[in-house]
Amino acid sequence: MTARYNYASEKTQQDTANALPEIGKGNTLPAAGAKLEAALAGLEGLSKEELKKVGLRVKELMGKGKEGNAS
Repeated sequence: MTARYNYASEKTQQDTANALPEIGKGNTLPAAGAKLEAALAGLEGLSKEELKKVGLRVKELMGKGKEGNAS
């Protein structure tokens, strides 16, 4: 049943899996680093228009951080 909801390309799935730390071995990446690598792997293969939409969303999220965070 999960295959029905799987919209990512095979390359994106592989890149995302490769960005994750190996199970059973010491986690050499901090959790935030692993999340970032997985997110970046998910961006590969997107069109320029899709990347523009991602950029706009990132700007929205960064704007939210300015309100009360020192980020």
